[in-house]
Amino acid sequence: MLDAEVDRERAVLRVDAVHGFWPLEPEESEMVRAEIGELAEWLGVSVTGLA
Repeated sequence: MLDAEVDRERAVLRVDAVHGFWPLEPEESEMVRAEIGELAEWLGVSVTGLA
């Protein structure tokens, strides 16, 4: 589950948390990051808060 919010004023997708089965394997983490990046692109914003 993704805990995120779109800030249209700043044009960012702020990611506060990613909830799931932990720990993720490195390739799974990269897949999650890629999906979040695609979501932000689809929304027309950048991503912030993703460590």
